[in-house]
Amino acid sequence: MTLSKLVVFARNNNCCGLSKRSFNIVVRTCTGREVIASGILQPGMEFDAHVPPGCYIVGSKKGDYNLHPTMVIVPCDKTVCVNLIEEGDYDTVALAPEVATGNESTGDKVQL
Repeated sequence: MTLSKLVVFARNNNCCGLSKRSFNIVVRTCTGREVIASGILQPGMEFDAHVPPGCYIVGSKKGDYNLHPTMVIVPCDKTVCVNLIEEGDYDTVALAPEVATGNESTGDKVQL
């Protein structure tokens, strides 16, 4: 079986840059089986993992700072980038214009 590559980045909680913190990255299959238990993502760097094709949940182990987990589908023999966002205050977020209104930019915030 050909392995695929996950490239994981941690973004700060405003999504504008890479996090300045390190994280213990965890990659699990969508059924919950842990594939990688403790890979360290260093500040401003990427974390690489070679996995079989499939469905994965990528996140961080609980600590002082955490990353929002995300689901990713990994096809055969491909490289897939995953951007995880630091946990933060997400009562409201500024959405991209096409998401916020479907039309022009309003700069509005949307309650989640």
